Amino acid sequence: MNRPVLASTAPSPLLFVALAVLIPAILVAFAWFLGAEYSRADDARRMARDSGEVTATALGLRAALRQAETAQRGYVLTRDPRFLVPFQPARSTVDAEVARYRSLTGDAAVGEIVAAKFEEMDQVLSLGAAGEWERATERIADGEGLALMTRIERLMDAQIARSDREIARASARFEARSRSIQRQAWALVAVVTAALLVGLVVLWRLRAQRWAASLAAQAASARHRAILESTSDAIIIFNPSGSIEQINAATARLLGYRPAEIERRDVSTILDIAAGEGTFHERLGASEDGIATPMLVDRLAVASDGRHVPVDISLGLMPLPDGLHVVASLRDVSERKAVERMKSDFIATVSHELRTPLTSVVGSLGLLRAGSAGDLPEMARELVEIAENNARRLIRLTNDILDLDKLSQGAMTLDIAEADLGAIAAETTESYRGSAAARGIGIAVETHEAPLIVAADRQRLIQAAGNLLSNAVRHAPERSSVTIATRSENGRALLTITDEGAGVPTEFRDRIFDRFGQAPADQASGTGLGLAIVREIVGAHNGSVWYEDAPGGGARFVIALDRIRHASRDRLLLLSQDAETIARISAIAEADGAILEPVATIKAVERAARSATPPALILFDLDMAAERQDEFWAWLNRDPDLGPAPCAIVSQALLETEAALPFDIIAWFAKPIDEAAIQATLSQARARRRQRSGNLILQVEDDRDLGQVVVAAMAGEGEVLTAPDLATARRMLREREPDIVILDLALPDGSGVDLLPDLVDTSGRPIPVIVHSAQAVSAELVGRAAAVVTKSRTTLPELRSIIRKVVDHANQEV
Repeated sequence: MNRPVLASTAPSPLLFVALAVLIPAILVAFAWFLGAEYSRADDARRMARDSGEVTATALGLRAALRQAETAQRGYVLTRDPRFLVPFQPARSTVDAEVARYRSLTGDAAVGEIVAAKFEEMDQVLSLGAAGEWERATERIADGEGLALMTRIERLMDAQIARSDREIARASARFEARSRSIQRQAWALVAVVTAALLVGLVVLWRLRAQRWAASLAAQAASARHRAILESTSDAIIIFNPSGSIEQINAATARLLGYRPAEIERRDVSTILDIAAGEGTFHERLGASEDGIATPMLVDRLAVASDGRHVPVDISLGLMPLPDGLHVVASLRDVSERKAVERMKSDFIATVSHELRTPLTSVVGSLGLLRAGSAGDLPEMARELVEIAENNARRLIRLTNDILDLDKLSQGAMTLDIAEADLGAIAAETTESYRGSAAARGIGIAVETHEAPLIVAADRQRLIQAAGNLLSNAVRHAPERSSVTIATRSENGRALLTITDEGAGVPTEFRDRIFDRFGQAPADQASGTGLGLAIVREIVGAHNGSVWYEDAPGGGARFVIALDRIRHASRDRLLLLSQDAETIARISAIAEADGAILEPVATIKAVERAARSATPPALILFDLDMAAERQDEFWAWLNRDPDLGPAPCAIVSQALLETEAALPFDIIAWFAKPIDEAAIQATLSQARARRRQRSGNLILQVEDDRDLGQVVVAAMAGEGEVLTAPDLATARRMLREREPDIVILDLALPDGSGVDLLPDLVDTSGRPIPVIVHSAQAVSAELVGRAAAVVTKSRTTLPELRSIIRKVVDHANQEV
């Protein structure tokens, strides 16, 4: 199936995450770079400041020394003590400047020379203070002080020169770094500008693309809406949950709904196409691969005024981001139905009028052929036989027309019961093996490994399958094969019939199920009613039938019916060809709430016995033809494995040969068959099955936690099903029959007492009930219940013990 593919994909977050990480990383790196450059500039500034301080200290030290020296010399030359007033302050200043100079440069030599200079000046002042002015003058004149001062100034000048050079180098480095930072800043500005421009271009392109996409989407939406609104067929779009999402104008005209009042309503408001349980897609049989039954014919749509409009429905899938949407196209077939009714009325009238004279004609011709009017010449006899055969063919045609008329009008009563589709396929095959073998055609039967139980009129379904099988045999080439198969698909049971013929011409497929519909090459054979009857019979079973090309060539017809997953009744399998025996045991089984499945071959017995749901009892009718008896005993000699299903023997003459049989025989029935004996044996088989599989316990409890605790406590006692409300409990009871029910009284949708009428088994006996509730229990309910247990007053071990006692008592009664 070709379905549109969404062109757009979800945007990847990786690019946006990368940009979100990269841009802050670049900014952090640039901030780190600026911090490093600032640290370097600060170091340069600190170096310049330190060099300046060294120079200033050197100059201050030199000035203070000169002031001290001037004060010393002025005092010696003038002998005036006033000249010594600035000496001590200058000396203190020198000491401070020397200490500062040493801390800045780490140079101690200047301090030592300064100390020597002051020692020389102190000696001169001491001579002056002693009145030895001549010696003091000579000491000044000897040049020692001058030499010391010269050394100090030379050291100072050298240090100042070094400081100036360091300042110059630091300034040069700072200027170079500043220029580098400036260049890098401009480069970053250029990069950011370029990135911004690129981003703007990308943003513009994205906006342009989005705008173009928006225009394209609007144009596509306008085209689609125009198509949707202009089509003459009603179109309904359902969302993945099964709600109506959109309808077109044709739907509003056909059914009378306004979009606002029908949209968001469930599919069941208009159409009954998704019955059952599960999701909308599961109930419809829709998946990624397509829809199991895309064409639904002769359905009814509910109009706004309650009218039922006959429609044919075509279903398709529309994948959207929020899931698979279903598109339903409804074609009004009211006019076609009216024409068909007119044709049906006419055909029925004509058929009824033909039946009586045809019966007379056939009877008269039969009498002529039998010699009632005397012996006929050979040529006359042949002509009578030709006339009789064609008259009988007309009768069959008339009967087919009447059957089809009854089916199409719903006037034919169907005897609905549970039936295995595989057994129906096998029985249908046996009826047509002879006619197929006459043309050298083999019929292969391929059935599902487990029984496919459906609710059907067995004989009518065999008629439908027979029409398809007869059609396949008629169109299959000689010495080819026809395959009849069953399988399970999407909760439905399918019966397929495949031949190796030329298939159905493409131009004829739309009319293949119409009355008197025949391909041009097929008009010489058949009546053209067989497939129409198949459609009506299958439709009466709420099923579907369609045609498809077989893989490798040929035609394949498919019948699809709703499958009963858990048969509510036990199955009895009977190997017999005696119609009277089959009818007798079938009636007994029906009365006991079971279903009889007659089979005609040993292979059918083996298939049923080895299936996932084996029969409760297998019966063998030993009164069979001699060749069939030989085949039966040869099969027994191969020691067949029939699994856990117990077996019973039916025979006209009761043979005590049980020891010769390799399987488990639990009963022997002589003919005529006794009803009580069959029922007792079936009860024995049921008891055996319960002992093998354990008990099935249904717990009706709305408290989830308590329900889980009870399930855990019942481990090893059997399978425990939990229903949180009455509706779920009733559904479970329809699917499976429990051995015991644990019933709470206070439930969300009513009282547990309301469930009591449903708690009976297939034979009509009450199912044992244990009332497990916190409410007071009436005397009437106490009389109905097998036990009454009050919550919070009974421990789980006590509850388990009570359940065991109730189950044991029930098994003893059985």
